[in-house]
Amino acid sequence: MSNEKRRLLDRFPEYDEKIHDLFETSTNFNTLCREYGSLTGALDRLESSTEPNAGIEVKKLRTRRADLEDELLAMMQQTARV
Repeated sequence: MSNEKRRLLDRFPEYDEKIHDLFETSTNFNTLCREYGSLTGALDRLESSTEPNAGIEVKKLRTRRADLEDELLAMMQQTARV
């Protein structure tokens, strides 16, 4: 299993089946999932960084990750109702 998918499963364990299904069938979901995983990895690295401007970048990445979470969650909820 990819790290990107694992990170999303860690965040939304209640959507385990939908995440697997969408990851395999939806190119858009797959792309967003990969971006989510990359952002989460970058945040992990930056949050432990001692670089002086890391805080500014962390804030930007957290905002983008939250937007992605909303978008991915909407996709999972939409397909859960179908």
